[in-house]
Amino acid sequence: MTTRVSPGLVLALLIAPLTATAELYQWVDANGQRHFSDKPPAHMSARPRAQEEAPGEAQEAPAHATRTDPVQTLPTLSVEREPRSRPEQYSSQFSNGYQPPRASEALALRQLLQDGRYDLLGERLQRTEAALKQDIRQELALKASYEAFELEEDRWAAGLDRWIERWPNEATAYLARATYRTHQAWQARGGAYRDETPEGNFRRMTEWFERASEDLDRARELGLVSLWAACLRISAAQANGSQSRAALALRRAIKHFPANAIARQSYLQALAPKWGGSAPAMMAFAHDTQAYADQNPNLKQLPGYAIYEAGRMAYIANNYPLARQRLDIAINRGADHRAYYLRAKTLRRLEQPEAALADINRAIADYPDDADYLHQRARIHAKLNLLDESLNDIERAYALDPTSENIISLRRYLFSRLQHPDRELMAYTPVTGRVDQQDADALFNFAKAEIAEHRLDSAKDALDRAIELEPERFELYRVTDLVLFKQGRLELILEYWQRYLRLRPNDGRAYLERSGTYYHLHRYERSSADAKRAMELGTPGAERAYRQTQALL
Repeated sequence: MTTRVSPGLVLALLIAPLTATAELYQWVDANGQRHFSDKPPAHMSARPRAQEEAPGEAQEAPAHATRTDPVQTLPTLSVEREPRSRPEQYSSQFSNGYQPPRASEALALRQLLQDGRYDLLGERLQRTEAALKQDIRQELALKASYEAFELEEDRWAAGLDRWIERWPNEATAYLARATYRTHQAWQARGGAYRDETPEGNFRRMTEWFERASEDLDRARELGLVSLWAACLRISAAQANGSQSRAALALRRAIKHFPANAIARQSYLQALAPKWGGSAPAMMAFAHDTQAYADQNPNLKQLPGYAIYEAGRMAYIANNYPLARQRLDIAINRGADHRAYYLRAKTLRRLEQPEAALADINRAIADYPDDADYLHQRARIHAKLNLLDESLNDIERAYALDPTSENIISLRRYLFSRLQHPDRELMAYTPVTGRVDQQDADALFNFAKAEIAEHRLDSAKDALDRAIELEPERFELYRVTDLVLFKQGRLELILEYWQRYLRLRPNDGRAYLERSGTYYHLHRYERSSADAKRAMELGTPGAERAYRQTQALL
């Protein structure tokens, strides 16, 4: 029996709470069609929402890298990144439909910005704009590309300014900076209702939106008619509670892109009750958008958005059963990845982590570059004691958002639970009495004893002293690597291997170790170069590592 929901019932759900919650089941048939029902199909057990695998194939990690981070991304930008380890580190298998995150467009674009490769950055965004003109369905890729510039840290502003200074006629540069400034405006405002928001927040918000508007005007002067620019203007109108300005921006977007979904979605958000709209207005607008659904299937997700919004309000009110019920209907009506993400959070609150995992897998498959989504899946995996997978996700989340306290906290917890692969080095003799500060062996033994007692700062001090005494001793650097790994200081590991290689430039083991470190920093070009050098020096395992890092490039 297929679950069908009438518009009248949907509207009632938005206005009044419901009491009874029926179990819903979802599955995908052999033709790839998704089905929903209040009874499980014959091939499923009676458990609701059987898990399904996220699309895509997981690539094999390099020989010198642990399975916990086979992430297929371009280099990331974070100062700290872990782990640097080998595949024998962990024993659990990936399960529950989990697939490691695939290549990240957001991280690739940010790396180009950080490296000052503005010509390539502009070309990449221009190709995305051009693709949209050929196929409106490419609007989601356009949206994801510009959302890469929704950045928290102030340091990014300087890079965007330099891009425009060097390429003053690059319209996409202004649009990228307008995205950054719009995000900063929302951050300045905060998420509270208007009567709960300090006036100072509004002043800062207005300043940011004005600067963003200047960039949008300049991009238009340079001839860029971008659908994303319309989304940013609607966003600014929403923040100011001006539905008339939002409607004007939408009309201009529809003039140039009649079948677009993302500007309509932005306008639908502005119609939410919080911003002066209403649930009936949202439903009516979402219904009208379906006139173009045959031209753009992305529009089919909009009718579920109004119901998703109602589910979100129930979640905020801690009414998780009601939130789940509304989200079930939203998803049945075609809601997008946000509904799957929120239902995953709801199911986790309802102590249903396996069902939550199926939903968050779907959300990430549709929208792979969201740090919150990855953080949520990391929490669910930790709940299921799947620490390999949890760490893999939290590393990607940390790369995308290194400022989030929630991400940082979970990341620290996971590293406290997991072991470094160099544990074979850790045999030591119990320390009694004073340690001879002129004896590298005694200092080395003391450092390993301190590591066993989790006194990492003391261990590192002892290792630094031992390295001063025997600066060309490879094992001292390997154990220092271990300490820094446990502390989450991967960038510093690079400095130690660089110091060692200045003294022993032909030690392939060090190149292979550093290759692994670069791998987990997502700096695949440098990882491959070090693996190649280790291979040339005859280091065991280096050839396989080189082949696999090349595959990632």
